[in-house]
Amino acid sequence: MKDFNENLKNISRKLDIKKKVTSYVARHTFASVLAKGGENVLTISEMLGHSDLKTTQIYLKELNHTEKIEASKKLL
Repeated sequence: MKDFNENLKNISRKLDIKKKVTSYVARHTFASVLAKGGENVLTISEMLGHSDLKTTQIYLKELNHTEKIEASKKLL
């Protein structure tokens, strides 16, 4: 995983991406894009390799919370 994250770091640097990119960020982005596109939570869960649907629901709830915080910042 360390090598994978190092490769992501190098790619993001070459693409001039200012935010930190890790496997964790990539998985959350993947799940978020699917959820925003209306994909079924069960399908997202299977694609992420979660053995328990509750794990995916927590994952997506966290994403939803983050989106709310980012939306709130736009008001300032």
